[in-house]
Amino acid sequence: YGPDNLCNDIDECTEGTHNCSSWPQATCTNIPGAFECACPAGFSGDGSACANIDECASGIHNCTNTLCIDTFGVFSCMCMPGHEHSDQFTCINVDECGTGTHNCSAQATCTDTNGAHYCECLPGYTGNGTVCENINECSGDPCHEEADCTDTPGSFNCSCRPGFNCSVPLSMFITFDPTITLRPSLDCRGSANPNPVITWFD
Repeated sequence: YGPDNLCNDIDECTEGTHNCSSWPQATCTNIPGAFECACPAGFSGDGSACANIDECASGIHNCTNTLCIDTFGVFSCMCMPGHEHSDQFTCINVDECGTGTHNCSAQATCTDTNGAHYCECLPGYTGNGTVCENINECSGDPCHEEADCTDTPGSFNCSCRPGFNCSVPLSMFITFDPTITLRPSLDCRGSANPNPVITWFD
């Protein structure tokens, strides 16, 4: 009772006589003759008991192109590999080739894909793209029989031996004897033969 025998409202929230949830802490609001409890954001219940809301499982999150991670009372959006945050809810692709964060060999090309990239060895090299080794084309004997082959990084050179003259571009065959087929890589003309036979090929 108050003055003049009037009844005064008891503020249960201030006096701590309410039964609102203490963990997670619900909001207590005093109203005339009573009080109300409200669960905090991220929780559901009547206020006296509050349970975590799994925003990820319920689909009420706002993550975009990310992995939704539920935690107590909140959620977070985690980028998948090969992506980075443009804001706290959205992830975008990282161009590893453009940023130079790829793992391709210096002797490989880098091609960006969504969330990843792939590497491909340059012509004249072999490997998985992250490791590329020079191909020794000379081991396949690509030059004319009267030429020496010199392997170079990613390619090779043919040089005519002494007594032979280097002839036409790689797009021709040179033969001095119709029964002999020469390789197209490089043909060498015997200096004593003035009339080689030239055959074009595709």
